Amino acid sequence: MTNPRLSARYLPILLATALLLFLLAPLAHAQKLSPPTVGLISIQEVFARSVAWNQAVMHLQEQQSKMQADQQRQQALLEQQAQKIEQNRPLLSAEAYAAQRQQFAQQRNAVQNQLNQRAQSFQRLELGLRQFLLQQLEVAVRNVSEPKGIDMVIAASQQGNVLLITPEYDISIEAIDELNKLFKSFPSAELRQI
Repeated sequence: MTNPRLSARYLPILLATALLLFLLAPLAHAQKLSPPTVGLISIQEVFARSVAWNQAVMHLQEQQSKMQADQQRQQALLEQQAQKIEQNRPLLSAEAYAAQRQQFAQQRNAVQNQLNQRAQSFQRLELGLRQFLLQQLEVAVRNVSEPKGIDMVIAASQQGNVLLITPEYDISIEAIDELNKLFKSFPSAELRQI
C-alpha cells in the first residue's frame, strides 16, 4: 500500500515529466539537418582580378588626384593673396588693412568649406562604389554557388580566416569570371557623380 502523502507530493513532478515527454516526442522524430555545403572566395583575389573593381579604383585615384591638385592650387592662390595684403600694408590705413584681412579670412574659410565638401563627396563616392561592387559580387557568388549546391560561402581575407579548404570548394575564380560577365565596365554615370 502506498502512502497518500508521498503520492500527492510526487504527483506534480510526475505530471510535469509526462507532459514534457509528450511535447518532446515529435521532436525526437524530426529530421536532422544535413551539414551545409560550404564554398570559399578570396576577397583579395576577387578585388585584384575584377575588371569592375580595378576600374573603380582607377576612377577613385583620378578623383583624388584632381582633388589634391585643386587643393594645392587653391592654397597657393590664398598664400599669394595673403602676401599681397602684407606687401600693401604700408600703403593702407589701419581700417583698410583690417577690412582686407577680414575679407581674406572669409574667403579662406569659404575655400576650406568647399574643399571639405569635396572631401566628403569623395568619401561618399568611395563608399557608394564599394557597396555597389559588393552587391554585384553577391549576385555573382549566388550565380556560381547555387548550381553547385553550395549552401554557404565564406569570404576569406588576407588575415587568414580560413586555414584549409580543398580546391573544389574554392569558387573565387568562377565568382570573378561571373562578376566580370555581369559588370564589364565602370558603373553608370549616376554612380560617378555620387
